[in-house]
Amino acid sequence: MPNAPIDIIQAADRLAALHELQLLDSAPEAAFDRLTRLALRITDAPIALVSLIDAERQFIKSCAGRPTPREATLSHSFCQHVVAAREALIVADARTHPLLYDNPAIAELNAIAYLGVPLILATGEALGSFCVIDTQPRAWTQQDLATIQDLAAATMTEIELRRDMLLRKQIERLLAGQTRVLEQIAQGVALETTLTAITALLEQELPGTRCSILLLDPNGQRLRHGAAPRLPEAFWRASDGIRIGPNAGSCGTAAYRQ
Repeated sequence: MPNAPIDIIQAADRLAALHELQLLDSAPEAAFDRLTRLALRITDAPIALVSLIDAERQFIKSCAGRPTPREATLSHSFCQHVVAAREALIVADARTHPLLYDNPAIAELNAIAYLGVPLILATGEALGSFCVIDTQPRAWTQQDLATIQDLAAATMTEIELRRDMLLRKQIERLLAGQTRVLEQIAQGVALETTLTAITALLEQELPGTRCSILLLDPNGQRLRHGAAPRLPEAFWRASDGIRIGPNAGSCGTAAYRQ
């Protein structure tokens, strides 16, 4: 089966934007389900989906009509091609379509006709597709296309609102964390305690990372351990006392280049 270009599907910026929304593997939500149900009523298709394309899978955020698995590998995905092309995909009969003719979803899910419109963030990243599927060949009309385009736009309004909400919460957490650090400084708390609080704040906002702080020693030649609560002791001890220079690892080089 022809697959969508892997470099587009697995583009780091696209995947980062998708994961930051926290929609993958989330529970069904009324805001999205109302839109897929509306798609069924207007187009009279048996299936409507809000589909998100991850690096190696398709996650169904909303499904109306015939029950559909909430997750599938990209081998079964029509929507991956919508993401790759960033434009609507209109298929009257997948069995004869050059991109889809041997997609396993045809036989396993009886997905024959397909109309999908991309879900694209205001910042440009394509997340997935709003689509309707028929179990028999179908000539989709311009009205069908216009309907799904409008519903895709409504879906993106919901997603953009979610992104704004998550950003506001992140800013609130950062401000609260900065306030705690400033209070510690004002109270004369031990430097290591304050530095540890800074590393915790950064690790909270950058999941999966480990933060360390190295301080320039009084002679300006070496870096000394400041805080690294989640790094193995052997690791931070190895970097404690590293001389700064143009090729002194990442930290020594960064200090040298300022």
